Amino acid sequence: MYKLLQKSYEQSGWGEVFRIEPHTVDRIGSFVKRLGLQPDDTRHLAEAIALNASWFLTNDKDVILKCKNQDLPLRVALPSECLEDISLGLFLK
Repeated sequence: MYKLLQKSYEQSGWGEVFRIEPHTVDRIGSFVKRLGLQPDDTRHLAEAIALNASWFLTNDKDVILKCKNQDLPLRVALPSECLEDISLGLFLK
């Protein structure tokens, strides 16, 4: 599944708009690795941080638990937890 998602991303052209240098993701990944996440989760979280995302949404409660009370530059939460903030943001535009 991840290979399919990666291929879709590469073909989308978003990589040109939101360029992430591999060494940046690797550096952030080294920091995130201390959380004890699975390698794919570590990579995805590092990529989200590199993109300066506000949220990292996941249904994986283990990821959420391991990220809780950590000094991360984004919020790790269930998708349902961001609905109120997204709705508010839509009305502000």
